[in-house]
Amino acid sequence: MIEVLEAGALTSVQTAGGRPAWRHLGVPIGGAVDPWSARLANRLVGNPDDAALL
Repeated sequence: MIEVLEAGALTSVQTAGGRPAWRHLGVPIGGAVDPWSARLANRLVGNPDDAALL
């Protein structure tokens, strides 16, 4: 486990698939810029493919 002690000014939490369930509230789908790399990073550390990343 990695513990983040301080987040940088531009740090954000991203999900591989974005947040389509919130679209009806005006929240853009968003998500990781590179979904393939997001899934790979999660697999490398043993997380589910759709886990959030920093």
